[in-house]
Amino acid sequence: MKDGQLAVFFRNNHFSTMVKEGGSLYLLVTDLGFLDQKDVVWETLDSVQGDTVFVDKQFKVVESRGTQILNISLLPIKSTVISLILEHSLY
Repeated sequence: MKDGQLAVFFRNNHFSTMVKEGGSLYLLVTDLGFLDQKDVVWETLDSVQGDTVFVDKQFKVVESRGTQILNISLLPIKSTVISLILEHSLY
């Protein structure tokens, strides 16, 4: 993949939008647990072990606010939620 190129990533029966930026791979955050965290847009795909870092739309690390994130990524996500997240990431 080239920097800036989008792709579809499939893992654990789940499709994700993937982009390469600065030589690193990122997945679009679509977990409803992040809906109120407007600055979280992408997560790193450095490891499949779950050690992930969240970044904003400019790929800058988002510091943890010390809040517990509800992991509900396996629930079906409505297209409107995905559209909102995509729209947010493009600006």
